[in-house]
Amino acid sequence: MKRRARILLLCGVGHLYSHFYMLAYPSLVLWIHQDFSVDRSQALSWGTPMYILFGAASIPFGALGDRFSNRKLLAAMLIGMGLFSFLAALATTPTFLQIALIGIGLCAAIYHPVGMSLISRCCERRGQAMGNNGVWGSLGIGLPPFLVGSISAALGWRGAFWICGVPALVTGIIYLVQELDEAPLPEHTESSLKDEKRSIHPALLFSILMLSCTLIGWSYRGTVVSLPLAFRSYSESFAAMLKPEALPLETVITWMVSAVYLVSVLGQVLGGKLADRMDLRKGYLLFHACSLPCMLIMSRAGGALLFFAAMSFVFFSVGMQPIENSLVARLTPLRYRSFAYSLKFTLVFGTGALAVQLARYFDQQGNLQRLYQLQSGLVCCVLLCIACIFLVTRGLSYRNQS
Repeated sequence: MKRRARILLLCGVGHLYSHFYMLAYPSLVLWIHQDFSVDRSQALSWGTPMYILFGAASIPFGALGDRFSNRKLLAAMLIGMGLFSFLAALATTPTFLQIALIGIGLCAAIYHPVGMSLISRCCERRGQAMGNNGVWGSLGIGLPPFLVGSISAALGWRGAFWICGVPALVTGIIYLVQELDEAPLPEHTESSLKDEKRSIHPALLFSILMLSCTLIGWSYRGTVVSLPLAFRSYSESFAAMLKPEALPLETVITWMVSAVYLVSVLGQVLGGKLADRMDLRKGYLLFHACSLPCMLIMSRAGGALLFFAAMSFVFFSVGMQPIENSLVARLTPLRYRSFAYSLKFTLVFGTGALAVQLARYFDQQGNLQRLYQLQSGLVCCVLLCIACIFLVTRGLSYRNQS
């Protein structure tokens, strides 16, 4: 197997698993809250420390990624997630469960600064490689509700943690004993940055991009954790639409959430292709501009319209990621690449964890549409950030160079 294919496989599996557990828990809440005799919103909040660490712990792992073997760090991530998954299956109290979730979040934090840096440094056709990696991430987003929903319906939520932990542990052990050439390709980004310093300060541009990433992190996480609750709120509409007499309603809801996020696979493919063919700034603007009307519809719709609006929003908001990650690589020197991605994902996932509490609040109020109204405002702010990027980079070109 060629080096590029091995890197994409190694990083792809890691990307899938890093998102899998983040998306599995909101669906498992449909069963966990019954087992612990608490309301859904309270059980959902138990995952908040996991989401915070998923982002916040990226910074130390990003620093490690610039100095140590990326393959070994990714292997440690998978092994750790598998072991903490087993621990979650054994949880008998909320505190015990939270400790296991914290461990999962800490291990999952390894992926983004390490895996994205490895791809950006070692893979030609960077946009396509980012899109390929994004497909794995989208599968990690889309499959959990379907898989854990089906397993939980048959074996309970503990069975879901047991079964999901095995492949992570086994894959991590395999990666630990494999060899991988991690030498970077000839790097062109640093020379282009020297040219751009004559016109703008790269730190200013990077800061604006990070603000945009932060706002999208809030919107993304709020949508991720709220969709099962939103669909549950319209259970009568969905029951009439699907007529799932033979299946528990919770199972049907988790399948619908999976369908919404599996559509993002197509968005990632499109985003990866466009990242290699057009100015990255224009592609970034295009995807976010298309996502805004979808979120606005979600803020007012219910039933089938909510389902299709959510599917469209996820297509664009997740599909832009190969473009966004290419922009991060385009704006950072090679020697700081892992650390740059760690900053991005700390902001995206760490601050985005606050959206879990917002989702809980609006769910308690019985008005998740207000959450989507707020997120529509966040997308508008992202568009303003992109306008600022165009303003400070006028006359320059931002395209993938490797």
